[in-house]
Amino acid sequence: MKKILLAAIFLLNASISYAGTITYDQAQTNSDFTRTWLNSTFDRVYNEVNGNLTSANLSSNAVASDDIATHANPLVRENELIGEMVYSGLTIATSANLATTIIAGTAYVTNDGDATMHRVVTADTARTFTASRDTWVYLNYVGAFSYTEVANGAAAPATPLNSIAIATVVTDGDNITSVTDRRQTTPTNLRIYNDYIQGCVISRDISSNQIVTLGNGEIEFGSSVTAGRRRNATTTNVNFAATGRGGLDTGSQAANTFYYVWALADDDNSTAYEGIASLSSTDATGVTGERLIGWAYSATASVISADSVGSYKGVGSNAPNVVYRQSNTDITNTSATFVNMPVFDDVRFYSSGRPVAITICLPLERNDAGSAGAAVQLAVDSINLISRDVGMGATDEPIPFTLNYIGKFAPGTHTAAVQWRTLSGGTIASESASKSGARTITIIEH
Repeated sequence: MKKILLAAIFLLNASISYAGTITYDQAQTNSDFTRTWLNSTFDRVYNEVNGNLTSANLSSNAVASDDIATHANPLVRENELIGEMVYSGLTIATSANLATTIIAGTAYVTNDGDATMHRVVTADTARTFTASRDTWVYLNYVGAFSYTEVANGAAAPATPLNSIAIATVVTDGDNITSVTDRRQTTPTNLRIYNDYIQGCVISRDISSNQIVTLGNGEIEFGSSVTAGRRRNATTTNVNFAATGRGGLDTGSQAANTFYYVWALADDDNSTAYEGIASLSSTDATGVTGERLIGWAYSATASVISADSVGSYKGVGSNAPNVVYRQSNTDITNTSATFVNMPVFDDVRFYSSGRPVAITICLPLERNDAGSAGAAVQLAVDSINLISRDVGMGATDEPIPFTLNYIGKFAPGTHTAAVQWRTLSGGTIASESASKSGARTITIIEH
């Protein structure tokens, strides 16, 4: 009873701290300090503490993260939903000497010990860097910078605990010669769809037989290493004459070979992506977190076929996967059985497993008085899919001919061929260059 009485007296005397919420009628004389008055005061304190406490009752910084249950802790929730990132600032400029400033900024950094993410705000921070070193700059969750120095060109050091990378500062004897931005400026965990691709059209470079161009666009990476959205505002190239990022993952370009084009997060820029090509359709060598976005066919050891290159139409891609081949040469045929039409006998394409439409357009004509008709056939992987007969008019009178096929092919590489034959002897022709326009085959995966 004495302890309860002392607690009550303490609460009553603490009226200044609780004045915003808890009030009581202070006894004016000893006769007013009655049992009824004491019970009434206890009731008032009980009601206020259990239902009416407000921020006016709390001192600044009174509630720490450790006092909040994990499932309700906003620092834990932000780490799970957003991930570490730099919101603003924290850039570093080169300098004509070794001194520069880390610009003020705001970042979100995780305390690895309890998986809570902290909002860190820094002021402009001056720093004089060591000569002839690569200095990796980090920021931890309490707002302190750290600096790890390695030899120029040395491998990246391990990121310290509770920290994020900000930049790599390269110096020579008396200058800051370059700064590589290591900031993650997009929320790494906010949008992990694993299927978002916008743009990123694949094409062969018009000036080089060994370069595949990735058009500008956005890609969502789902890897735990490179999670988050990356965007290129300009095109980027994959050079099949080079090795590593921006080239082939291993080896050198081979003839009659399909290659797979991957996008991967640019490790020198937190907002961009780059490309790499591989023989593998499941995993490029030497990189992590890559995403398959396209394919190309290498006709020879130094030529990527201009018509056999396209986008991977797996989940999420909006870029076209189209193969188009054209020929303008005059050709004739006297075979009564199907034979491959020159130039259209090895049209290579890649299917992601989605519906494919194939359209053949060509002019046909009787080349002499003995031929009354012709037939055209489409074969894929040596399997005849569709054929059509066509009657002929007078000699040298071209007839426009089309053949359409829609179907699905197993995911992977395929070869299409256009075949033709005479129906009743004689000679048939497709003299497209001089008569009725080009012969074409178009393959579109939807």
